Amino acid sequence: MIKNKLSQEQKHSIRVRTITAAVLVAFLVPAIIFGSIYFVALSVIIAVAFAYESVHITNLDGKTRKFAFVIIIILLLATCYYVILRNYIDAVKDAERIDFANFFTVNFSELKISEMLLLTSAAVLFIVSFFSREFTIRYVFYFLSMIVILSLGIQSLLYLRFTPFMKFEAVGTIITEDSFIYGQSLELIGYVIVGVCVNDIGAFFVGLNFGHHKMAPEISPKKTWEGAIGGIVISFAVTFTFAMIMAAEGLPLLPQLDLNHWYWIMIVSLLIPFFGDIGDFFFSSIKRSFGVKDFSAILPGHGGVLDRLDSLIFASGLVSGLIVLIQMIEKVTA
Repeated sequence: MIKNKLSQEQKHSIRVRTITAAVLVAFLVPAIIFGSIYFVALSVIIAVAFAYESVHITNLDGKTRKFAFVIIIILLLATCYYVILRNYIDAVKDAERIDFANFFTVNFSELKISEMLLLTSAAVLFIVSFFSREFTIRYVFYFLSMIVILSLGIQSLLYLRFTPFMKFEAVGTIITEDSFIYGQSLELIGYVIVGVCVNDIGAFFVGLNFGHHKMAPEISPKKTWEGAIGGIVISFAVTFTFAMIMAAEGLPLLPQLDLNHWYWIMIVSLLIPFFGDIGDFFFSSIKRSFGVKDFSAILPGHGGVLDRLDSLIFASGLVSGLIVLIQMIEKVTA
């Protein structure tokens, strides 16, 4: 098969994307490694960017757009961090003094959206639509959907970073040692991030060199079947190998993802890139419905923060849900 030739524009795009990615890595990796309040702070920054970009792509006028941004950011942050606030209140009731620096590592073990907050968000958005002809019912459902999806996505990132502390503590692992805090507890979120990134990179280069058959040109014009399949295969190979090596070394991602449960590792490793592709198409569909190419231009070569993290948001959410399901199955069959 003859490889596709790279144009000067494509080569320049690759250089710009690479430089931006390197800067992002330098910014994101320390927060992920140190965890605790640093990772939570990073998630807040991401949430603010998501709120901005969700409003930015709409056709709302200046005043309405600014007002919508304020409303959406308040509702998104409230919905997203409800779990943390609730756990903190419970912790205060049970203890006179809270170790805030390590609070998140032992108090974030579930995904939860408050039903009252969800109903409040719907009510607020409907009220806004009453006073603004431009803020139609379309925007009410659009913003409500984005609040739910993005909240669960950000919660899932926190879950992947912090739930190993709870799960390993439950089986008697010492979770206060630096080797766990800055090592083993990082494996789960690193596993998902690497799976998504390798899928994106693999699909990009395989599609660039060998892609001929478009998947859904009306949604994502550049995606090909060759690229998608190549990305999934490469991502699966990397993540499955990584998880199995860690398990073989006695450092499994989770107690339920050890050598005895290799089949769960295989299933999760295969679904990570698949979930990532679903997220990519989902958010691409939203952009196409508003007639825009990117959510914003914050990240040169990548578009917006949501353009870069769209696959990760979906993959994190669905993988987190899958992990919860695996734990339930293991508990029932034990």
